[in-house]
Amino acid sequence: TIQYSRIVICGKYGYLSTKAIQLLAQNHINTIFLDSFGNLVATLHEVMSSFTGISRRMGQYDTFRDSSKVLKLQKDLVIAKLVSQINFVTDDSIKEKISLYCKKIPHCKSYKEIIGIEAKAGIVYRQYYVGLFDAKYGYHSRKNAGRRNKPRYATNVINALLNYGYSVLYSEVARQ
Repeated sequence: TIQYSRIVICGKYGYLSTKAIQLLAQNHINTIFLDSFGNLVATLHEVMSSFTGISRRMGQYDTFRDSSKVLKLQKDLVIAKLVSQINFVTDDSIKEKISLYCKKIPHCKSYKEIIGIEAKAGIVYRQYYVGLFDAKYGYHSRKNAGRRNKPRYATNVINALLNYGYSVLYSEVARQ
């Protein structure tokens, strides 16, 4: 038998009965709804009502009350992201540039410093990443043609695929 952990419903039309939703939740199947552009609309999953789930949530809340723990988590997450980028890149000069930014993160004193360094590393990484795709796909960046404070609508197939992947990932993180 095939085991599913998620169902993705994408586009303008898609319907689920309440019975189907109950069956999906009872079988621990995450249901993800995306719009036509791959942006997350909603996610449905079973309720985490066990003592373990409650203890986990309380621990998360307690962690985020401690600013030193929050700063450590922020540093750890950005370092993990940059290390992942370094491992993905095949160009040694790009690896070195990102590595230099990565080495600065442990010394940051604030979130603002961290995201400033992450942004600079991101520029280096994106220049490399964009070059991986054939120009015929029209992928130049993740920017959405100047539409600030609006949903990120895909203007090409690569951005649509990235939106889709990020939406599914976001849903999975929220579920956990």
